Amino acid sequence: ITFAKSYLLLSSYDRKKEENSVIYMMDKSSRKLVMTIVLPNKTHAGGIAYDGENLWVTQTNTVRSISFAEIEAAVKAGQKEYLANYNTICELTHTAGSLTYYREKLWVASYDELLSGYLGAYSIRGKSSSPELEMVALTRIPSRVQGLTFTGSGKLILSRSCQTNALQRGFIHVLDIYHPDLAKLSKGTIALGGLKKTVEMPTMNEEIAISGKYLYVNFESAAFSTAVKRMDRVCALKASSIVSLKKEKEKKLKKNNLKTLKKVESFNNLSNIPGQK
Repeated sequence: ITFAKSYLLLSSYDRKKEENSVIYMMDKSSRKLVMTIVLPNKTHAGGIAYDGENLWVTQTNTVRSISFAEIEAAVKAGQKEYLANYNTICELTHTAGSLTYYREKLWVASYDELLSGYLGAYSIRGKSSSPELEMVALTRIPSRVQGLTFTGSGKLILSRSCQTNALQRGFIHVLDIYHPDLAKLSKGTIALGGLKKTVEMPTMNEEIAISGKYLYVNFESAAFSTAVKRMDRVCALKASSIVSLKKEKEKKLKKNNLKTLKKVESFNNLSNIPGQK
């Protein structure tokens, strides 16, 4: 998921690899489909980002650029489908799982279910013609990162998820908040710092992006019947609430305040939520 000018872009892939992957181009205000961008291959397209002139798509250990001017020309011509071509293919030192654009850099994160991943910051050369990437800095990040974005104040939000339910290894579905020190970024240093906050999400939260005051979260859980807490749409959450570090007042029940429940049958009339335990 990413935003480009007045558009909201969402990537989609065919799990059976019968059809090419696509990017749905929607009007940001009306949420109506404007055009379908058909990618030239069947890549997972798990990460997309916009740098002001190019649309970037992840594929294995590469990120690939598409001229956004050509996409806009297709929209202006009234096309409902546009077969895109990759302008450039840039190889990385690590797997490209998700990405975002911040402070004139392309930030690319890798995904690993068991081990810590990598986050690389790349400057873009030749953005208006044939864009190429040059690594500025590289650091380690937690495992299972599916998406990332920065707030205007420099806070980094990592979308981390894995598996469909708690019976599976590594089950997680959270947003982790960091406030990295980028003062020495030009010298090749990204100081991620400690974890500031964790926010629980519905299952299988994927890429994230910020537009205005809202953080948009994309989910994959609707495609899996075994997933708990399924979400079949993009959720817009107030970004300030997600990254706020103010401690919320929590009412904790103390053990000595709990009373023994003798009449269990009084709960027999409560309805079960379908699909939930």
